[in-house]
Amino acid sequence: MKLIPRFLVTMVTLLLLNMTGLIAAQRVDTSEYAGDWVSISCEWRPSGDPENPAYLTRRWTFDEELNLSARFTFYADSLCEVALFTVGFDGRTELAGFNPVADGALNTNFRLTNLYLQPDNEGFLETLIGLDPACGAENWELGVEQEISETGCPQLGFAPIDLENLTGENDMIYLRADHLYFGARLLDGSSPLTDEDRPTALQIPLVRAGTMQGSE
Repeated sequence: MKLIPRFLVTMVTLLLLNMTGLIAAQRVDTSEYAGDWVSISCEWRPSGDPENPAYLTRRWTFDEELNLSARFTFYADSLCEVALFTVGFDGRTELAGFNPVADGALNTNFRLTNLYLQPDNEGFLETLIGLDPACGAENWELGVEQEISETGCPQLGFAPIDLENLTGENDMIYLRADHLYFGARLLDGSSPLTDEDRPTALQIPLVRAGTMQGSE
Protein backbone atom coordinates (compact mmCIF):
# COMPACT_ATOMS: atom_id res chain seq x y z
CA MET A 1 0.00 0.00 0.00
CA LYS A 2 1.41 3.36 -1.03
CA LEU A 3 1.50 5.98 1.73
CA ILE A 4 0.20 9.49 1.14
CA PRO A 5 2.98 12.08 1.65
CA ARG A 6 2.72 13.89 4.98
CA PHE A 7 2.83 17.36 3.39
CA LEU A 8 -0.18 16.46 1.24
CA VAL A 9 -2.13 15.30 4.30
CA THR A 10 -1.27 18.60 6.02
CA MET A 11 -2.43 20.64 3.02
CA VAL A 12 -5.73 18.78 2.81
CA THR A 13 -6.29 19.16 6.56
CA LEU A 14 -5.67 22.92 6.42
CA LEU A 15 -7.99 23.23 3.42
CA LEU A 16 -10.77 21.38 5.23
CA LEU A 17 -10.33 23.50 8.35
CA ASN A 18 -10.50 26.68 6.29
CA MET A 19 -13.63 25.49 4.50
CA THR A 20 -15.19 24.60 7.86
CA GLY A 21 -14.47 28.10 9.12
CA LEU A 22 -15.97 29.70 6.01
CA ILE A 23 -19.14 27.62 6.29
CA ALA A 24 -19.50 28.37 10.01
CA ALA A 25 -18.98 32.10 9.43
CA GLN A 26 -21.77 32.09 6.84
CA ARG A 27 -24.13 30.81 9.55
CA VAL A 28 -23.43 33.71 11.93
CA ASP A 29 -26.49 35.72 12.95
CA THR A 30 -25.54 38.98 11.24
CA SER A 31 -28.65 40.79 12.50
CA GLU A 32 -26.84 41.59 15.76
CA TYR A 33 -24.53 43.90 13.80
CA ALA A 34 -27.44 45.90 12.39
CA GLY A 35 -27.66 49.56 13.40
CA ASP A 36 -25.56 52.71 13.60
CA TRP A 37 -22.07 52.62 15.10
CA VAL A 38 -20.12 55.78 15.96
CA SER A 39 -16.72 56.83 17.28
CA ILE A 40 -16.32 57.17 21.04
CA SER A 41 -14.04 60.18 20.57
CA CYS A 42 -11.59 61.73 18.12
CA GLU A 43 -9.44 59.00 16.56
CA TRP A 44 -6.12 58.98 14.76
CA ARG A 45 -4.69 56.57 12.25
CA PRO A 46 -1.42 56.20 10.31
CA SER A 47 -1.15 58.27 7.16
CA GLY A 48 2.25 57.15 5.90
CA ASP A 49 3.85 60.22 7.50
CA PRO A 50 4.67 59.56 11.19
CA GLU A 51 4.63 63.29 11.96
CA ASN A 52 1.20 63.88 10.41
CA PRO A 53 -1.34 61.21 11.34
CA ALA A 54 -4.93 61.49 10.15
CA TYR A 55 -7.56 62.60 12.67
CA LEU A 56 -11.11 61.43 12.12
CA THR A 57 -14.45 60.24 13.43
CA ARG A 58 -16.30 57.26 11.96
CA ARG A 59 -19.92 56.30 11.54
CA TRP A 60 -20.89 52.88 10.16
CA THR A 61 -24.38 51.59 9.44
CA PHE A 62 -25.13 47.92 8.79
CA ASP A 63 -28.41 46.26 7.94
CA GLU A 64 -29.24 42.70 8.98
CA GLU A 65 -27.44 41.28 5.93
CA LEU A 66 -24.32 43.40 6.57
CA ASN A 67 -24.94 45.77 3.68
CA LEU A 68 -23.10 48.86 4.75
CA SER A 69 -23.02 52.63 4.61
CA ALA A 70 -20.23 54.61 6.25
CA ARG A 71 -19.09 58.18 6.70
CA PHE A 72 -15.57 59.18 7.84
CA THR A 73 -15.02 62.84 8.73
CA PHE A 74 -11.39 64.00 8.68
CA TYR A 75 -10.11 66.91 10.76
CA ALA A 76 -7.20 69.33 10.81
CA ASP A 77 -6.54 68.90 14.53
CA SER A 78 -6.10 66.20 17.18
CA LEU A 79 -9.29 67.25 19.01
CA CYS A 80 -11.43 66.83 15.88
CA GLU A 81 -12.75 70.38 16.12
CA VAL A 82 -11.90 71.65 12.62
CA ALA A 83 -13.54 69.42 10.02
CA LEU A 84 -11.92 69.26 6.57
CA PHE A 85 -13.98 66.79 4.56
CA THR A 86 -16.16 63.69 4.83
CA VAL A 87 -15.69 60.54 2.78
CA GLY A 88 -18.67 58.23 2.41
CA PHE A 89 -19.17 54.82 0.88
CA ASP A 90 -21.86 52.17 0.49
CA GLY A 91 -21.33 48.51 -0.21
CA ARG A 92 -21.76 44.95 0.89
CA THR A 93 -19.91 42.60 3.21
CA GLU A 94 -18.57 39.17 2.28
CA LEU A 95 -17.74 36.88 5.19
CA ALA A 96 -14.41 35.05 4.87
CA GLY A 97 -14.16 32.83 7.93
CA PHE A 98 -13.13 33.55 11.49
CA ASN A 99 -10.17 35.64 12.64
CA PRO A 100 -8.09 34.25 15.53
CA VAL A 101 -7.61 37.67 17.13
CA ALA A 102 -10.71 37.09 19.31
CA ASP A 103 -13.33 34.40 19.79
CA GLY A 104 -16.09 35.12 17.26
CA ALA A 105 -14.16 37.73 15.26
CA LEU A 106 -15.09 37.57 11.57
CA ASN A 107 -12.92 38.12 8.53
CA THR A 108 -14.80 40.49 6.25
CA ASN A 109 -14.29 41.62 2.68
CA PHE A 110 -15.95 45.00 2.21
CA ARG A 111 -16.92 45.52 -1.45
CA LEU A 112 -17.77 49.14 -2.28
CA THR A 113 -20.57 50.10 -4.68
CA ASN A 114 -20.86 53.87 -4.14
CA LEU A 115 -18.41 56.60 -3.16
CA TYR A 116 -19.14 60.11 -1.81
CA LEU A 117 -17.22 63.24 -0.84
CA GLN A 118 -18.27 66.33 1.10
CA PRO A 119 -16.18 69.47 1.71
CA ASP A 120 -16.59 70.66 5.30
CA ASN A 121 -14.06 73.49 5.20
CA GLU A 122 -13.73 76.58 3.00
CA GLY A 123 -10.08 75.88 2.29
CA PHE A 124 -10.78 72.31 1.28
CA LEU A 125 -13.71 73.50 -0.84
CA GLU A 126 -11.40 75.85 -2.75
CA THR A 127 -8.96 72.98 -3.28
CA LEU A 128 -11.71 70.81 -4.75
CA ILE A 129 -12.92 73.55 -7.06
CA GLY A 130 -9.40 74.09 -8.35
CA LEU A 131 -8.60 70.46 -9.19
CA ASP A 132 -7.97 69.56 -12.82
CA PRO A 133 -9.27 67.12 -13.86
CA ALA A 134 -12.26 67.78 -11.67
CA CYS A 135 -13.47 65.43 -8.96
CA GLY A 136 -17.20 64.75 -9.28
CA ALA A 137 -19.58 65.81 -12.02
CA GLU A 138 -21.36 68.66 -10.21
CA ASN A 139 -20.34 71.99 -8.72
CA TRP A 140 -19.02 71.73 -5.18
CA GLU A 141 -20.78 73.42 -2.25
CA LEU A 142 -19.72 73.63 1.37
CA GLY A 143 -21.35 70.93 3.49
CA VAL A 144 -23.05 69.27 0.49
CA GLU A 145 -22.24 65.64 -0.27
CA GLN A 146 -21.64 64.63 -3.88
CA GLU A 147 -21.38 61.12 -5.30
CA ILE A 148 -18.06 60.53 -7.05
CA SER A 149 -18.50 56.84 -7.88
CA GLU A 150 -17.99 57.37 -11.62
CA THR A 151 -15.24 60.00 -11.55
CA GLY A 152 -13.44 59.17 -8.32
CA CYS A 153 -10.94 61.78 -7.16
CA PRO A 154 -7.46 60.55 -8.10
CA GLN A 155 -5.72 63.60 -6.64
CA LEU A 156 -7.04 62.57 -3.21
CA GLY A 157 -6.46 58.86 -3.71
CA PHE A 158 -10.05 57.85 -4.55
CA ALA A 159 -10.43 55.66 -7.63
CA PRO A 160 -13.72 55.38 -9.56
CA ILE A 161 -16.01 52.48 -8.63
CA ASP A 162 -15.92 49.60 -11.13
CA LEU A 163 -19.20 47.72 -10.67
CA GLU A 164 -17.89 44.84 -12.79
CA ASN A 165 -14.88 44.36 -10.52
CA LEU A 166 -15.76 45.59 -7.05
CA THR A 167 -12.86 46.38 -4.77
CA GLY A 168 -12.60 47.25 -1.11
CA GLU A 169 -10.81 46.26 2.05
CA ASN A 170 -10.08 42.84 3.52
CA ASP A 171 -10.81 43.65 7.14
CA MET A 172 -12.35 42.04 10.20
CA ILE A 173 -15.13 42.83 12.69
CA TYR A 174 -15.64 41.75 16.27
CA LEU A 175 -18.76 42.48 18.29
CA ARG A 176 -18.71 42.54 22.08
CA ALA A 177 -21.71 43.96 23.93
CA ASP A 178 -22.36 47.38 22.38
CA HIS A 179 -18.81 47.74 21.04
CA LEU A 180 -17.92 47.00 17.42
CA TYR A 181 -14.24 46.52 16.60
CA PHE A 182 -12.60 46.67 13.19
CA GLY A 183 -9.06 45.63 12.36
CA ALA A 184 -6.09 47.87 13.21
CA ARG A 185 -4.81 49.94 10.30
CA LEU A 186 -1.57 49.20 8.48
CA LEU A 187 1.34 51.31 9.73
CA ASP A 188 2.05 52.80 6.31
CA GLY A 189 -1.52 54.13 6.07
CA SER A 190 -2.47 51.90 3.13
CA SER A 191 -5.62 49.81 2.87
CA PRO A 192 -5.57 46.02 3.45
CA LEU A 193 -6.47 44.83 -0.04
CA THR A 194 -5.32 41.21 0.21
CA ASP A 195 -5.64 38.34 2.66
CA GLU A 196 -1.96 38.80 3.51
CA ASP A 197 -2.67 42.38 4.62
CA ARG A 198 -5.74 41.46 6.66
CA PRO A 199 -5.46 42.93 10.19
CA THR A 200 -4.33 40.72 13.05
CA ALA A 201 -5.13 43.20 15.82
CA LEU A 202 -8.10 45.34 16.83
CA GLN A 203 -8.44 49.11 16.69
CA ILE A 204 -10.40 51.34 19.07
CA PRO A 205 -14.06 50.26 18.94
CA LEU A 206 -17.17 52.05 17.78
CA VAL A 207 -20.20 52.11 20.05
CA ARG A 208 -23.82 51.65 19.15
CA ALA A 209 -25.45 55.05 18.56
CA GLY A 210 -27.90 55.89 21.32
CA THR A 211 -25.91 54.26 24.11
CA MET A 212 -24.31 56.37 26.82
CA GLN A 213 -21.02 56.70 24.92
CA GLY A 214 -22.50 56.61 21.43
CA SER A 215 -25.12 59.31 21.86
CA GLU A 216 -24.62 60.81 18.40
